[in-house]
Amino acid sequence: MPRVFISYSRADLAQVLPLDAALRKIGLDTWLDFKSLRPGERWKEAIDAAISSADAFLFCLSPMSIESAWTSVELQLARERNVKIIPVILKRLSLKVFPAEFRDVQFLEMDHWPHEQASHYAARAIASALGMGSVPGFESDEAVSFDTIWVCLGDRPLYPQALATSLDGVNLDSIRYWHAKTVTDSIVSEIIGGTERARRAVIVVDRTANCFEAHVLVGAVAARVGEWRVTLIECRASRMLERCAALCRAHYTYLGLSPEGLGGS
Repeated sequence: MPRVFISYSRADLAQVLPLDAALRKIGLDTWLDFKSLRPGERWKEAIDAAISSADAFLFCLSPMSIESAWTSVELQLARERNVKIIPVILKRLSLKVFPAEFRDVQFLEMDHWPHEQASHYAARAIASALGMGSVPGFESDEAVSFDTIWVCLGDRPLYPQALATSLDGVNLDSIRYWHAKTVTDSIVSEIIGGTERARRAVIVVDRTANCFEAHVLVGAVAARVGEWRVTLIECRASRMLERCAALCRAHYTYLGLSPEGLGGS
């Protein structure tokens, strides 16, 4: 059973507790300070031992945890012990305040999933990152309803909340969100699996995304969702994907270089 150390700020406990419960539900052994520390135990030694024996170090990022001196100490211990570090964004942050080593690492963004489903999806993703093949204990994906796939490709995500209200038919409470810096076989497979229950798809491509990978992804999604049910939003210096949208019979929107507040930080 993989062991996961959860590093967080106490100010974020309300979000961390459901995630801890979801991780335990799928069979992960979590270490959470206020649950795991025993009365009379030397807490610094216990934390050091827990990090050293962990298979993964879950670093829960928020404005408060970034400013916490103790989470920084825990992160340094994880680095020194060569523990796998998985960054999880609890609340939206500017990339400028991220620890430097996380700026080129794929992270989980929990605020993009509907609140009631966020811990569910995050736990599944963490289990996958730890090599767990099947994930018991959760209802199947078929039980989790959504009608729009929203895929953000590149370094800077365009948040659904920033644009969905201007896209006809997009329900913010029924979006399945992915953010990927690059397109991999596993990501394409997961997204294509979601098309079985999706009514439409929105694909956002920023200036850092690989143009060929974007072509592949748009074509694959359009083939499954159907003509004119895909909206392609391009946030680049030039219109590189307009022809791709036309070939796939997708709606096309060009935003140019992503403005502050839409394309991330």
